[in-house]
Amino acid sequence: MSGSIPQKLRVGPMVLADANMSRKVVELYAASANSQTKYSSGDKLLFNIPSYQKGFIDFSKSYIKFEAKVINFAATSGKVCFYDNIPIFDRVLIRGGNGVVLEDIQNYQNLERIQMLLKSKNELESEIINGNYTTNNAKKTFDIDIALKQEKGLGYIKTLHSGLFSNEDYLFPVHRVGGSMELELDLASTFSTLRAVTSTANNRYGDARFEISNVKFVFSLLSVSDDFLSKYNTMGNSREIVLPITTFQRHVSTFSASEVEPVIFINSAKKDVRRAYTVFNKTLTAIQAVPAGAGFATQQPAFLKGTADGNQVCTRFIHKYQDRQFPENYVTATINSDGTVTDQTNLLAHVLTNIIPEKTKNSPYLATLSETTGGMKCVYEEQFMIVQDFRSSDDKGVINSLNMNYNSSPLILELKMNQPDTTTTATMVNTYLELSSEIVIAEDGGMSIVTRSANM
Repeated sequence: MSGSIPQKLRVGPMVLADANMSRKVVELYAASANSQTKYSSGDKLLFNIPSYQKGFIDFSKSYIKFEAKVINFAATSGKVCFYDNIPIFDRVLIRGGNGVVLEDIQNYQNLERIQMLLKSKNELESEIINGNYTTNNAKKTFDIDIALKQEKGLGYIKTLHSGLFSNEDYLFPVHRVGGSMELELDLASTFSTLRAVTSTANNRYGDARFEISNVKFVFSLLSVSDDFLSKYNTMGNSREIVLPITTFQRHVSTFSASEVEPVIFINSAKKDVRRAYTVFNKTLTAIQAVPAGAGFATQQPAFLKGTADGNQVCTRFIHKYQDRQFPENYVTATINSDGTVTDQTNLLAHVLTNIIPEKTKNSPYLATLSETTGGMKCVYEEQFMIVQDFRSSDDKGVINSLNMNYNSSPLILELKMNQPDTTTTATMVNTYLELSSEIVIAEDGGMSIVTRSANM
């Protein structure tokens, strides 16, 4: 490969050329693993990413590739299958070459599903390779067929939603890193990963499990010549490289079943908070059984408090930070005379973004809820989440987001529910703050992550 360097490697307005540039796909096994190594619930995978000499990594094209298999207790027991999107990772941890934690996303299953629901229906319908089976189209696959195939083993790929591995703005200069970077993945519990498909007199769902094998971290590596590298380092500041990323910070809290107007305090010391995504969950303690009668299985992680939640529905919310409110006025769902809640989606649409559509092409897109037909519970079905955008423009070069480092005040989320929760169990509130940070690679290869400076 020869010619001008890709757009993602340009330094300022300059375009460099390199006749010896080459690109290849790299596949890494986890440490001390091979194609036969098997992993299951509770295991950790650790990938070491070398500091490739004269190398740049295109992490936007990176993904995890693996074979997944469900193992039922016996041929006579009820069968299980994976939930849509194969939510096997519970935590994503990324360390720099010097061991510094760059990103640590816990309860990753929630964030992965949030990002999935922000895609269009057409995008999801084309993602069977990611394990999305139940979008409502002519190619949808029925549960028993999925279960039989997954019992034999199927290959899947998963893109990781993190600031570093979702970056599309530049190629990562891995050659500047001292030592190997690390990607650590924690595998989730069977309760949040598997669901029942068939029922017999001897179900034994609790004894079912899953395993993955032939697990690889795949990415695109660009190698350049010594001459190009010298020019790149000279033009880009040989002593220090600063790389902007947009990452996520999780905050978790709970409120009791008796509360109908809970107030959530979200603490953070970050200076450039772009959005807040909030979802409501409950801890699973068993594999979900086959629904009785004409019921449908609920995809996990399930986001509660939507209009289909018969136990408790969110009818109003507002974010507050010191003397500011987002949005400026309360938005309320429609509550019918019989107490049922409808038109809840207008709460989401109102706060999805503060930026008028003609000024941006990158604002979140909330997928329209699809219908349930042919006995299939579709992947979009009633997944309630609160998305609050704090920006005033979509210009990545301008800091116009929320500065939560100012006096260390918490972001307050005031909620209103239609009734006490009839399950009598507490609700977990998971908030993921989307924020702008910078990875700094020092002259000696040491890495750190800093929050961008911002003003109120």
